[in-house]
Amino acid sequence: MRFVTYDHAGHGASEGVFERCTVSDWRADLAAVIADAGICGTGPLIIVGSSMGLHLSLLAVADLAQQPAARRIAAIIGVGGSINFTMRLAFEMPSDAGEVWMRPSRYDPNGYPIARALLDDGAANLISPGWRVPCPVELIHGMQDLDVPWPEAFDAAALIDPRGPDGQELVVEFTLVPDGDHRLSSPDHLNAISEAIKDARQTIPA
Repeated sequence: MRFVTYDHAGHGASEGVFERCTVSDWRADLAAVIADAGICGTGPLIIVGSSMGLHLSLLAVADLAQQPAARRIAAIIGVGGSINFTMRLAFEMPSDAGEVWMRPSRYDPNGYPIARALLDDGAANLISPGWRVPCPVELIHGMQDLDVPWPEAFDAAALIDPRGPDGQELVVEFTLVPDGDHRLSSPDHLNAISEAIKDARQTIPA
């Protein structure tokens, strides 16, 4: 089984300055990775998106709707998924913050740089009601998530319209992890994610 993971531009080991990146940039990058047979192969794909990765996954599959890659997407799994996260950040950002706001973070004492340009671009990259997804979706969410409260998973599901290639209605499933936080990185939490991936694989025709 082929497994592909990467850091978005401006994250981790990838090039780019975070505060100069936009949702449009990350969206295009993800769509390009999914569509590249040299990277992802030619078989069925299960897309796993953590936090804003769920939002980007939903955007990318829309971009690929008319491409062969769309028919290869077998499932989307969101982990602590946040949809339309730039709307929340725009609401939180002080009006006098300037072009870059250092948003307080429990993970970094220096905070995270949130650029006004990111939020402006995010307004053009929102998930709207009835968002068509070509596969089933599973949302895994920790009930102790302080960054994206777990009821937002149900808000996200209300926007998604998963349908198969022939237009048949598919499902959005939930796995709520009672002791799970936003990162869901403990062995038990990672096992829940692994089980969701195994379940998704079992639905793929041999």
